[in-house]
Amino acid sequence: MREFGMGAAKDMCTQNERSVEGNRMTMSATCKDGQSTMKAKSVMTFNGNTAYHMDGTATYDPPMPNMPGELKTSVDGRWVGPCKPGQQPGDITLANGQTINVKQMLQSKPAGSIAPMIKK
Repeated sequence: MREFGMGAAKDMCTQNERSVEGNRMTMSATCKDGQSTMKAKSVMTFNGNTAYHMDGTATYDPPMPNMPGELKTSVDGRWVGPCKPGQQPGDITLANGQTINVKQMLQSKPAGSIAPMIKK
C-alpha cells in the first residue's frame, strides 16, 4: 500500500519520510493538493506478521472545500486465515462490503481512479 501511495504522490509531495524502530514505523509527508498543503503523519505498530494498528493525522492548509482542516484515521488489520473461495491474495474487504485488491493497485500504472480494482 505504501508503494502504491508513494507512486501516486511522488509528484505532489516535497517531503516524504519513513523510519522504523523495532515494531513501529513512523511516516510523515508534506504534499500539495491544489491550493492546499497537506501535512500527514502516521504511526503503525506491528504485532509480529499477523496484525497491525495505525493512527494517522492529516492537516490541510487551507482546508479543502467541504472538509475539516484536520482528519484523523485509525486502522486495525489482522490475518484471519487463508483466502475464502472467490478471494485472492491482496483482497481487502471494506466495511461497506466492497473488495479492493492491493496487488492490482500496485501493478496499475496510470494514476487516478481505483474503481477498476473494486469488486462488488
